[in-house]
Amino acid sequence: MTKKLESHKEASYLQHCSSSKSITSQSLPLNVHHFLYVDDFVICYSSSNMNIIEWKLQQTIYKLELWADLNGFKFSQDKIKVIHFCHKRKLHPDPELYLNKHPISVVKEIEFFGIVFDSKLNFKAHIFHLRNKCLKSLNLLKIIAHKDWGADQKTLLTLYTTLIRSKLDYGSFIYGSTRKSYLS
Repeated sequence: MTKKLESHKEASYLQHCSSSKSITSQSLPLNVHHFLYVDDFVICYSSSNMNIIEWKLQQTIYKLELWADLNGFKFSQDKIKVIHFCHKRKLHPDPELYLNKHPISVVKEIEFFGIVFDSKLNFKAHIFHLRNKCLKSLNLLKIIAHKDWGADQKTLLTLYTTLIRSKLDYGSFIYGSTRKSYLS
């Protein structure tokens, strides 16, 4: 009885995917959040039990595999990563997830929309990355600001706003709540 019901569910899922040609919240498991922007797709699930997390995410990955097969898409195994956000201090297992029977690698940091997220969500890695990017632009600004032959004040301010301030402002509402010691 269970196998027949599962087959019926798979068939209805396949029918839904082939008719809609898109991943929708109706085709993914409940409470699994998903975000899609151009070719970046994120799925996430929150629970205090790692077994439940693995089961829900693996179920979602399976449905995504079916959808991809039906619609002629292929997921790049190299680009797919798992990150486990957790504030626990003691050791705890990372999720073991598979795509097309190959394990998905678990990483401690991942970049999404230009912001580096780390597993503890302290944004230390993002701030380090941002600091290095801004230092390169600042060095360019120092060269252009030469006192004998450099640009005028208005041009320097425009360059600062364009090259440095824009990088600092981008995503600051996300990483701005980090420790003050990381920001200084």
